[in-house]
Amino acid sequence: MSFAYPKPVSISSLFPAPDQWTDTTQYSITVSIPLDGHIAGSQTQVSLAKMQDAIDKLLITRVQTSKQLEQALIARISNISAITEQFGVAQANLALTEKVFGMTMTQYEEGYKGYLEVEKIQGDLLKAQQNMLGLQYQYVTALVDLMYDLNIDTNTLAKELY
Repeated sequence: MSFAYPKPVSISSLFPAPDQWTDTTQYSITVSIPLDGHIAGSQTQVSLAKMQDAIDKLLITRVQTSKQLEQALIARISNISAITEQFGVAQANLALTEKVFGMTMTQYEEGYKGYLEVEKIQGDLLKAQQNMLGLQYQYVTALVDLMYDLNIDTNTLAKELY
């Protein structure tokens, strides 16, 4: 679009006479109503539905994680309980093996038993001691796993163990 202005001949031709002036007032109001939120399948509705879906998925994940943690804690405590019960049996086995080893050594010294029998009983004694050490290791690792699941500080666990 272009405009061409003629060269005024005089200033009076540039400005109209005082009785020819007119005033004009104009008001304009623009109303904008976003309809996107009211139209099914619109971008806003789809975005809101996706956000709600993500929130629902997070809630389901939180519930599942909570149940998994509960089951893991029950399994860990059951494992610790089973190890504790095995301690009693292992201690009785160790005491019995030590007693048998002592009796076998006495009989060997008196000449009633041979050296191979002493070695066999000594092997049984070492197995019983190894079993006790294995149970102690399992107990400590089960406690560490439980501590990790419960987010307990290692200093707290060390105080409980000693």
